[in-house]
Amino acid sequence: MKLFILMLLLLVGAGITANFFIEDQDAFVKNIAQQTETAIESYDKDLNNIDTLDTVLKNEDKESIIQESISYLHKNNSESEIIASIYLLSNSGDKSNAENLIPLLEHPNEQIRITAAARLATWGYAEAIPVLIQALAENPEIRVPGSTKEIWTLAQEVLPNITDQDFGLKNAIDNIAASKTREQWLTWWEKEGQNLIWEEQYGIFR
Repeated sequence: MKLFILMLLLLVGAGITANFFIEDQDAFVKNIAQQTETAIESYDKDLNNIDTLDTVLKNEDKESIIQESISYLHKNNSESEIIASIYLLSNSGDKSNAENLIPLLEHPNEQIRITAAARLATWGYAEAIPVLIQALAENPEIRVPGSTKEIWTLAQEVLPNITDQDFGLKNAIDNIAASKTREQWLTWWEKEGQNLIWEEQYGIFR
């Protein structure tokens, strides 16, 4: 009888411990999600506040960061909130969530569209390339975490590096010079776009 009572107490104690562990784990996940939300909204209020985004990325629980960031990828959220979410997803170290950015290639906001395209292109998504080509004539400034640059320069940074093509784009000093290469890029895309193969080892389309 005593042995039965002892075993019962041990089982009850194990159950309580397991419940505490589950509750503690749930609280930890919620805490990371809350930190991610705070960082995104903090960046929305102050575009220089990139440190809060980088601090969140130091957490080991990347899945909570990813899921919270994905929840912000909607048209009803602000431009800076969505761009902050793209930044977190881009630096989470998990490319498997890249497909969540694909709908942004058709986003009505140009800055969101180009930011998503730049990231997707460097992850081997060829459908992002035409968006970058169209951006070659655009000179409005785009604010991405950590810097401000003209939109066409984002395309300039990405296109030659992922395609091993140039058409004079690398040496373009302004959007006028960059726009003169756009027709050649479009011709190349129409000819080669359907045949491109992403070589992950080299980070380039062949």
